[in-house]
Amino acid sequence: MPIGPKSTASPVRRLTRDAGENLHWSAGSDKVYWSLGPELFERELKDAFPFLPGAPEKAAAIPEQGRRISFTQAADKPSGVIALTGARIVTMNGDEVIEKGNIIVEGNRIVAVGASAKVPAGAKVIDVAGKTIIPGLIDVHAHGSQAENGWVPQQSWVNYAAVAFGITTVHNPSNNANEIFSASELVRAGMVVGPRTYSTGTILYGAAGSFRAEINSLDDAKSNLRRLQAVGAFSVKSYNQPRREQRQQIIAAARELKMMVVPEGGSLFETNMTMVADGHTGVEHAIPVAHVYDDVVQF
Repeated sequence: MPIGPKSTASPVRRLTRDAGENLHWSAGSDKVYWSLGPELFERELKDAFPFLPGAPEKAAAIPEQGRRISFTQAADKPSGVIALTGARIVTMNGDEVIEKGNIIVEGNRIVAVGASAKVPAGAKVIDVAGKTIIPGLIDVHAHGSQAENGWVPQQSWVNYAAVAFGITTVHNPSNNANEIFSASELVRAGMVVGPRTYSTGTILYGAAGSFRAEINSLDDAKSNLRRLQAVGAFSVKSYNQPRREQRQQIIAAARELKMMVVPEGGSLFETNMTMVADGHTGVEHAIPVAHVYDDVVQF
């Protein structure tokens, strides 16, 4: 017999505030455990089902915080000083280009750039005369699987290609939440070679499907954003939410939770303009017209 939130054939109760994974039972089958991000939750069945022996007259509140089961890992940080000398350097100071200069890197920080940047004693010197060095590129719409079926490979052609072409940071606007944030943490720990990795995690999908995010109120929106924030997201992707009010509810929730929202664009010009008007962080994909005029540019 199929069961779900709207089932009526059997008693159904909501056990979590937002979401849960890794559902399992206690030894006596009187308690349910689940996890969300770095927290382990538990709830006795009598606190949810009033007909069970020992159940309180009023159902206990749904737990909002669980037991912390996370651990810490030092972020990878190189040591020593590297001097890249004699390079043509494209700076971020307007259109300034230094025809021949040095870049001094200490640990994981660029500490000096310029024609007069002096090479410290003991630095590892790399002569790059005749080469051009540009700032690291940030790909804000970077798809590509960093994992598969929960496995994160240490050697990934997607990561290697990104780094080889000068991409130092990516933001992936649609990926499996568990996999992409695991990959992100492994990169930060130095266990996987790749660019800094950020993501929305799993999209907030408004159409029918197995992972639909049903949003009909501000509380629905906040619940969906909290579950993604718990596993590492600082942004979410509002994807095919059919009504404008639903998209606005996601934006309002994001303001409260200090998150960013990118919508799926590129289908209807008028819809894209409402996305801009409502305050989305950015519109993914190009707007679907060949030419725009100054009114759109100003807007």
